[in-house]
Amino acid sequence: MRRTVAAVLGLCALLAAAGVAVAGQQKPPAAVQTDAPGDGQQVGTLEAVNAILDRVGHRSLTLHYPGASYVKVHFDRLALLPGDRVRVADPSGREQHDVTGPGPRWAMSVDGDTAVVTFFAGTPDPLALRQRLAGLGVGIDKVARGFTPAELASRAAADRGAQRSAARRLAASEGRPESICGGYDDKRDAVCYRSSDPVAYNRSKAVARLLIGGTELCSGWRVGPDNRMFTNHHCFTDTGTAQDTEVWFNYECAQCGGFDTPLAITASFLGETRRRWGPLAAVRIRGSLG
Repeated sequence: MRRTVAAVLGLCALLAAAGVAVAGQQKPPAAVQTDAPGDGQQVGTLEAVNAILDRVGHRSLTLHYPGASYVKVHFDRLALLPGDRVRVADPSGREQHDVTGPGPRWAMSVDGDTAVVTFFAGTPDPLALRQRLAGLGVGIDKVARGFTPAELASRAAADRGAQRSAARRLAASEGRPESICGGYDDKRDAVCYRSSDPVAYNRSKAVARLLIGGTELCSGWRVGPDNRMFTNHHCFTDTGTAQDTEVWFNYECAQCGGFDTPLAITASFLGETRRRWGPLAAVRIRGSLG
């Protein structure tokens, strides 16, 4: 028994001397790009996290950003033993998204200003020696979170100022108009047509909202019965960005003319296939959409 204890203590000392990372410690700070790189509407920003979850330290992490409209977690490492699981959820558990390796990769976003990341150990490893030797664990390097109401109001005011400036330049014959045809914006929420034009309303179900890189919005639409989708080529120009794009279907107001909580949505990630036809890009959606 004494020999066993001595051997274990010796191995632990060897691991400590080798500088093996221990769960829960903070990794060195990393620079995080805060501005969306594309041409879509920016709806969020990136925050550095730099945390580790594993068997020998912290197994749960709560990420809270007061007032944020959503939280989306990025893993720079997902080195798991067979049976291990990682889950990202909102505090109530209503939204739950399991994440599998390998990393790096984004998890699906959760609504609200808080995300809870939990590491569930599968294969028994009471001393966690295998994990230390193999360098296993879950690394979280950053989070994308939605703008707060105050941030959105500030950006809206800046946008209005830019629009007024553009209108003045246009009136002075500078530049060219980029607006809805006819100069009159008569679009309405999809739900407004649910009774008056059910055919058009049902066809609108093909339209998807795209969250690119956790901070930028674009749109697309499903094509045919398979997991195929068209979007504008300016939304993303490479397969890597497509793989980091989250797709939301059924994202619509519950009432006509309102800003109610959207109905339940079906979300997935874009897959690897991407082709271009002029200004359009064709992609494949991973998972079943029904």
